[in-house]
Amino acid sequence: MLLKTFVSILEAHDANIMSSLTVQDLIKFLCVAADVVVRSEKSLQLTTHRRPIRFLAASLPSSIHPFLEVFWEASFHILKDCYIDSQHQIISNGIMAELGDGRIPTRIVEQSLFPPVEHCPKCSQERRMRRSSLFGYLYDVDGCHTVEHFSLYCQPCLTSYHVSYSTHNEKRSFYTSSQGRNTSLFQVHTHFFMTHRLAHHFKMSQMLQRSSVFSMVNLYNSTFMGDRAPPLFTPQQSFFPRMSAEVCKDGMDVDTLMFNYTSRGKVLIVPSSGLDRVRYNDAKKECSSWIAAEGTAHKNHSCGLCTCITYSEEDNNHSVVRAVVTDGLTIGHWRCSASAAQLEKLAKESGHPAPDGPCRRTLDTVRSRYCSFHQPFLEGICQAQPCIEPALANKKTCGLQSHQDAAKKFGARVNSNFQLHSILNRPGSNLHLDPTVHLVEQSGEIEDFESLQEADELDRAEESRRSGEEGNSKKPTLSRARTHNDQLAVAPCGVILARQTMFNSESPSAVKLFLLDTFPTTMPQVILYDSACKLLAHIYRSTADERDRFAESIVAVDAFHFKSHKEDDCFCRKWTDPNLYPQLKKDGSWIFNSSAAEIANIWYGGFASICRNMTAVQFNFFLDEMVRLHNIWICEKLSQRPNIVHIGSITF
Repeated sequence: MLLKTFVSILEAHDANIMSSLTVQDLIKFLCVAADVVVRSEKSLQLTTHRRPIRFLAASLPSSIHPFLEVFWEASFHILKDCYIDSQHQIISNGIMAELGDGRIPTRIVEQSLFPPVEHCPKCSQERRMRRSSLFGYLYDVDGCHTVEHFSLYCQPCLTSYHVSYSTHNEKRSFYTSSQGRNTSLFQVHTHFFMTHRLAHHFKMSQMLQRSSVFSMVNLYNSTFMGDRAPPLFTPQQSFFPRMSAEVCKDGMDVDTLMFNYTSRGKVLIVPSSGLDRVRYNDAKKECSSWIAAEGTAHKNHSCGLCTCITYSEEDNNHSVVRAVVTDGLTIGHWRCSASAAQLEKLAKESGHPAPDGPCRRTLDTVRSRYCSFHQPFLEGICQAQPCIEPALANKKTCGLQSHQDAAKKFGARVNSNFQLHSILNRPGSNLHLDPTVHLVEQSGEIEDFESLQEADELDRAEESRRSGEEGNSKKPTLSRARTHNDQLAVAPCGVILARQTMFNSESPSAVKLFLLDTFPTTMPQVILYDSACKLLAHIYRSTADERDRFAESIVAVDAFHFKSHKEDDCFCRKWTDPNLYPQLKKDGSWIFNSSAAEIANIWYGGFASICRNMTAVQFNFFLDEMVRLHNIWICEKLSQRPNIVHIGSITF
């Protein structure tokens, strides 16, 4: 249709229309109406007289509303021809190959990204800053997109402004909401960006499915690369659109850090130089330390399944009974392997008192045997714990035959055929049956097989101790040491109130201190623990102040585990039998059901394999975030249940 023909049709309807119609209004109408016709002509059976006027009125400016019917009738037969998918055209033709003479055509990317400032906020005068740009890729839930991101440099104050952060004096400061932070996406590496919704999707996959980074990255690349992969900007570029494990891991970490610091009203500041795998360590430590000191966001959670609120008409007062279930789970991170005997010897040689417990210094890498402090003293010592004798030249152990035999057995098991299968499928193994958590992302090879063997050997030794096989537990072992367990405090509804890593065994004294730290003001009125008898006996032997903290609490074994306690244990039967406390029952049923807490424990224990080769910093940072997401998800489910009479927070 010629333009003059179209104008004639419009003037035939209204002779004055051309004096009030703008080009902008007409183009807006044609774009929206053409899209509607392409999408819905058949389903809505659209014609010149059957038209979606209400939708068009809601989608277009009010200045067009008087002409909607005229526009539709005049243009209906050409609307399909007006349609063009500009997004598809940019994806297909925005990045063209070099011309024959070597010139590069103009690059049209899917999205251009800019800093939130145009002038340096540190300078008193509004000077123009030097602008530069780089090409890159943005990862989103709908695939990988081409981007060009710009940065500004202020010469007087030596500050660079990038899309997500500014750099000054070797420090990278992420923008806050008040500074105009982009709430949809963030920069992960120099050429790579990620949306917050994709980072959340990855973290939820880990929380709900315990998906490994290997699995998530390969699934993403399998879905969005290949024929759908965005093009290279130049044949010589050193970065590629396929997502790497490093971008995936760092993207999730940066997303978590930005949320944590924003929720606390803090500015995320990290070094601007150095490796990405260590750049965020101090920030992660601060997050974990803050959560350890202040508690989780759901520490004061209360609902009808974990808190019983009753009203007394006599004194016009409400009474609150809160229950908590605590348990220890075999999950941990590698720690300094200096044994108690070795630490005692080093302390004696230096004239210091023997340390109380194992070394808590972090390892430089997950494959280090000792921390950087103990490495110079112990690198030549026999590795068969708990020996303190020097190792033979080019050997891991001393000359003691039993230690040499242990080293040979360890090496033989590492080199054994089908060893990975036997490790992963051994009954009671804490290693993930999904082998992808043990594979290198790029090559698919097994990552650090010896660490898997050491982890399995440590699991076997722990199982021997728990089953009472003292002979096996006292055999020398060459495996590196890791923390003993994580202790959880879980509400009967399944919300995790607190977690803490235990370096020593799950002793009654450690559990007592965990509860005192978790509930510094008011102890829950009901504490359920599978070894409550041992815990209560220890509390009776504690200081008066500590005993007073538990004076108003029922410390009992939960009904399920109580069945396995010995009938001749008089203390247990007299003090920690849950049936002794009628206030725990209503109409013959238990008020607090610990099954949801058991499920939370099982869920938490499922991360043992994913965390196997994490540093101590990453271990705590990762699990804190998984617990936060788990609690949010649980609370959403609880709010949808009709039998939950209340849900919220109570300051205890």
